[in-house]
Amino acid sequence: MHLGRSFGEALAHRRRQVNHLDALALQADLLQQFLRVFDSPPGVEITFQVMTIALQSPGCQHPIRAVLEGVTYSQKDCLVLIEGMGARVDKVRLSGGGAKSPFWRQMFADAFNKTIATLETQEGSAYGAGLLAMVGSGHFPSVEAACRAAVRETTTVTPDAATAAAYAGGYDIYTQLYPALQAIYPKL
Repeated sequence: MHLGRSFGEALAHRRRQVNHLDALALQADLLQQFLRVFDSPPGVEITFQVMTIALQSPGCQHPIRAVLEGVTYSQKDCLVLIEGMGARVDKVRLSGGGAKSPFWRQMFADAFNKTIATLETQEGSAYGAGLLAMVGSGHFPSVEAACRAAVRETTTVTPDAATAAAYAGGYDIYTQLYPALQAIYPKL
């Protein structure tokens, strides 16, 4: 990153520089953290050493982008699980702080190969909990009715085909990292 550039300018400058060698070194650690929350393999210690090593390595030219891609791939894991249960997902809605970044919204669209929409409200979890409470109290007859009445999309981003193809290849490697590195983690 050049001095004098804002964070957003630096990210915009790197927008089309998809380099999975930078990002993939971080992916196994992020996946490992996700798995620990939901179903951790026994004896696996959670560590940020992999991330630290990757960010300090001479090959990591874009560490901020690498972190963002790591988070994006970990979210794609969730999407793959949802689709694996038979749900058809045509569009993904983002909310919260990260959804404010046009750069990151495009990264999600490309990595997911899905249209990404942002919402009028940025408090997705709290807003969703409130809508569920309104359904439970009878204010809305169903979750679908509550969403139709209260959820408003503000912007949409569509994937770039060439970048989506690059991310598909990177995601394939990413999904192989955790099993390949599982035995190494306790040694770090």
